[in-house]
Amino acid sequence: MKSHVKDNDRGNNFTFNHSQWFAASIGQKCVGMNLKEKESHATIEFKHALSIHKDVEMTVSYTMYADGKMKVKSHYQGVEGLPNMPIHALSFKLPADHNQLDWYANGPMENYSDRRSGARLTRFQNTPIENIADYVISQETGNFTGVRRVDILDNKGQGMRITSLTDALECKILPYTAFELDNAFHLNEWPSVHNTVVTVAGQQSGVGGDNSWGATVHEEYQINAEGSLQFDFMIEPV
Repeated sequence: MKSHVKDNDRGNNFTFNHSQWFAASIGQKCVGMNLKEKESHATIEFKHALSIHKDVEMTVSYTMYADGKMKVKSHYQGVEGLPNMPIHALSFKLPADHNQLDWYANGPMENYSDRRSGARLTRFQNTPIENIADYVISQETGNFTGVRRVDILDNKGQGMRITSLTDALECKILPYTAFELDNAFHLNEWPSVHNTVVTVAGQQSGVGGDNSWGATVHEEYQINAEGSLQFDFMIEPV
């Protein structure tokens, strides 16, 4: 899926060199579906084709249980020659009134794979609008690494809980999509809030910018798109 553009990306031509992923994120096509039913649960799996390469495989499965829980698993199989991926994630929208967030993650300020040494694993609360940093230029913002759990609730305390399973997640929960943030240059150009946008990632590329603007992300914090990537998490009602 699409990642927000960081200001540092503009300085190192990241958006030009990796623009294929922008097209792939908005032009994916479902090419297969498989349903497996068992006594205790049912799993539906979707296979997607991506425009970036005909041999890339992307599958997302949803396993529903009788108690209302749902396990989500995303698997990506790349091919040689692809540019590094900005983010491996799934994104969905909730009503805007689901704006009470309770985290157990690295925080309480935003952090990234190469910008997390100052964060600590802790429980903290905030709202989607508070996750947007006051940068002069609208850009990537509001990511948290090491996410073990996050509750997304309305004012009545009802909503959902997202819990990591195999590995800790990276998440951002904002009032805008990546496209809405990127289409605004300054904060006053943001549109009205209609949704709470939830992005759950197995991995997101780091920030880079060791020279204050323009330096590329260190290799260990980039996402190699030539191999296999996967992550999973549980969604349950609260």
